[in-house]
Amino acid sequence: MFLLAVETSAVALLACARDGGAKGFAGRDVHAVRYASDRAGWAAGEDGLLMHSEDAGKTWTRQASGVTADLRALAVAVSREGRFVGVAAGDDGTLLRTGDGATWRRVDVSLFETLRSAATTPDGSLLLVSGDAGTLLRSDDGGVSWTSIVVGSANVTEVTLDASGGLAVAIDDTGATWESRDRARHFECVQGTDGTLAQNVEH
Repeated sequence: MFLLAVETSAVALLACARDGGAKGFAGRDVHAVRYASDRAGWAAGEDGLLMHSEDAGKTWTRQASGVTADLRALAVAVSREGRFVGVAAGDDGTLLRTGDGATWRRVDVSLFETLRSAATTPDGSLLLVSGDAGTLLRSDDGGVSWTSIVVGSANVTEVTLDASGGLAVAIDDTGATWESRDRARHFECVQGTDGTLAQNVEH
């Protein structure tokens, strides 16, 4: 039911962006929609677009991102202290973090690769961002500081975490799958590009 609600609100948001809506988002593509609770959601997109909903996607308000790069990835959560935390990422190594769900600040990670996917544990204790040229970034302090982990050389298009953060999986655009079982500190290639099990390589 929750997944259906998220998908429905995402469709409504995309339609609003396409048609202009009340907020004037005409012509801006929405690339990612994520929810931290059943009512609190965020959306990220073209030209630094960031939007927030407090009513399960019925209405949306814009938040300042401070950037003009396209934002392609988004992950949000509720911290153990009850605060909204999250990360948004996109073109030219653009990386933003929030510690309250309202204010977004840019984090300098000295990257220029496009960042394409983001993931978080439900409490925001672990954040991951992946992108082109084997880029994978890890943060365990709410996105304040990041550690770079090289995962092969292909573009890492998807990264996921289980609820505990103990298992992380990254998939690149060649079809190779990388896995970590130590809260994303080290990754091993567990499946090669041809779908067969690969020789483990630790980075």
